[in-house]
Amino acid sequence: MPEENKIILGLKALPIFSEMQDSDIANILSVSVLQFFPANYFVMRENEPGDFMCIIKKGQVEIFKGSDEIGQQKTELAVLADGEVFGEMALISNRPRNASAKTIDDAEIFILKKTDFDKFLQENSSLASKISHDIIERMKKNESTETV
Repeated sequence: MPEENKIILGLKALPIFSEMQDSDIANILSVSVLQFFPANYFVMRENEPGDFMCIIKKGQVEIFKGSDEIGQQKTELAVLADGEVFGEMALISNRPRNASAKTIDDAEIFILKKTDFDKFLQENSSLASKISHDIIERMKKNESTETV
C-alpha cells in the first residue's frame, strides 16, 4: 500500500477525519510539513499549548503522562508507528496537551498546524459542522470518564 494511502486510512479512523473524502485529506496533507526528529526527541510535552497535530510517516513515538526524568513516575499510554496520528485534539480544542510525545527512534512526522486546519474548515463549512459535533461528543465522553 502506498504511504499516502496508509496515512489517509489512519486519518479516516479518527472521528474528526472520518467523514472527509480522500481528496480533502490529501489537501490537508499538502499543507502539512514533513519534519525529521531524532531518537529521544520531545515532539510535544504535557501541559504545553496545543497548536498542531502529528502524523507519523516513519518511526515510533511514545505517548505518556507524567515525567520522563530519571526517578520520576511516568505512565505510558501508547506506542505509535507509521501512519498513526497524535495530538489531533489540538486542532479543535484550546486546551493544553494532556500527554507528552517522545520519539523512540529516528522519525519522519507530518506536522499539521491548527491555523492551516482552521483555514481548511472555513472553506468547507458543512464538514466543519460535522467535525464540531463529533468533537463536542468526544470531549463530553472524555470529561465523564475523567471524573469517575
